[in-house]
Amino acid sequence: MKNIDGVIYYTLRETGFFINKSTETLRNWLKINEELLNKGKPAILPKPTMIKNIMHFSQSDLRYLREKMRHFHRGDFKQMLEKPITCDTENN
Repeated sequence: MKNIDGVIYYTLRETGFFINKSTETLRNWLKINEELLNKGKPAILPKPTMIKNIMHFSQSDLRYLREKMRHFHRGDFKQMLEKPITCDTENN
């Protein structure tokens, strides 16, 4: 944990501990999140902050991850990656 300008940042390991996920799971999620962005899809995870070349998440990121990601199950991210992009347009 680091406190920089009043903002608390947690390492990947600490983040995993708080949301009950392994660091490898978090790394996989981040990799899939990057693939989603490369395909033009919206990001699911907040972008980690790099401090001395180590990934950190802020306390607000941690709250977001804890709230949103607890509903994800094995394979959910992969399914999102494989779904085609759809446009909701109306034909006039």
